[in-house]
Order: sequence, then C-alpha cells, then structure tokens
Amino acid sequence: MESDTSPDKEYDLTDLFERLSKSTFRSRFHLSKKDKEYIAEKGLATIRKHAEDFVAKRLAPAVIPNDGKQTP
Repeated sequence: MESDTSPDKEYDLTDLFERLSKSTFRSRFHLSKKDKEYIAEKGLATIRKHAEDFVAKRLAPAVIPNDGKQTP
C-alpha cells in the first residue's frame, strides 16, 4: 500500500469543514475589525501565502528524508 505524500496533492476537505462548522468551541472565535481590515488590505492570496510559509516553517515536514536513520 503506497501513500501519496506529495505536497501538491489535493484533498477533499468538504466533510472536515462541515464538521468544524458545527464545533461549539470554534464558533466562539471571530475576526476582529482590525483583522478584517488587514485581510482586505493585503488580499486573500497574500494571507494564503503567509499561512503556507508559516506551516512550512513552523510544523514538522510530512516526509523526513532520513527518517529511521537517526541515532537512537
């Protein structure tokens, strides 16, 4: 069984977002006026790029080239 770990793979996230939209916890968070102004000023494409950079730099990579070869 081979898994596709390509970063360009598209996923259908419809079910995920449907479940998240019903989360009581998540429904308590809202963008502030300042946040909305920032998004309007910068544009969604820029916000998306910032998010991609943040995830790439701050979270562990999905594929680690030397996984299993590190010193225990």
